[in-house]
Amino acid sequence: MVRPVPGRNTLMWRVFGKCGEITPQICQARNFAAMITAAQCRSARTLLSWSLNKLASAASVPANVIDSFEMERQRPDAATIGALQRAFEDVGVEFLPDDDVRVRAATPPDR
Repeated sequence: MVRPVPGRNTLMWRVFGKCGEITPQICQARNFAAMITAAQCRSARTLLSWSLNKLASAASVPANVIDSFEMERQRPDAATIGALQRAFEDVGVEFLPDDDVRVRAATPPDR
């Protein structure tokens, strides 16, 4: 068995059904630990001028689930929140600490 080295590696037993050793940098880069909040979901949708139905379609999540999440009536499971987050990130939304959200600046095309 691989033993975790304090401060260097984090042993994760299950990450999407797989076992293995993952460094903290990989966890941070893939955003395993952080999930978006209801406030971030509302803010991202507003920044993009997306309706509930547009987000529901982009994330393949029912609109009533998104509405319940945004209104903080019920927190969906991790897979659903992940689908919402990926839908936003795919179009350039970045989630920051303290419930902040921004849209990535467009990069100029290579010449």
